[in-house]
This record gives sequence, structure tokens and C-alpha cells, in this order.
Amino acid sequence: MPVRRPPRIGQHVEVVFLGATVPGVIDGIDEQERRLFVLTEDGEEITFALSRATAQFMAEGSPTGALLVFHDPR
Repeated sequence: MPVRRPPRIGQHVEVVFLGATVPGVIDGIDEQERRLFVLTEDGEEITFALSRATAQFMAEGSPTGALLVFHDPR
């Protein structure tokens, strides 16, 4: 499994909902890098928390379980 680079402010991401994918940008990172604040193309700010079980960033308090997908910064 490849090692994921630490997230950074300004990094482009995708927010994956059940039936849609929305582009976004990381707008903020908490001190422990366990929470990310993402501003979507639609202007919505969503907070994602790192799941200990899956090691993926999942939307906090979201009934749909939105997932954060990172783009490779080449």
C-alpha cells in the first residue's frame, strides 16, 4: 500500500457522496492533522475526521458518510 502524503492547505480533493462527486479544496487542518476542513466547489464547508478503523477521512455528522479523496500533487 502506498504511503499517503500529509494533507496541505490548498490541496485539491474530491468529496464523494453516495451519488455524486464534488471537487473541493482543503481550507484548514487541525493541529493533530486528524480533522480537515474542506470548501467545496458549491461553497459548502465540510469537516472530515480521520477514521481509526479505515484510515480514511470521513465527513463528520454526515448521514451519507461522505468520503474524501486526495489528488496526487504531481
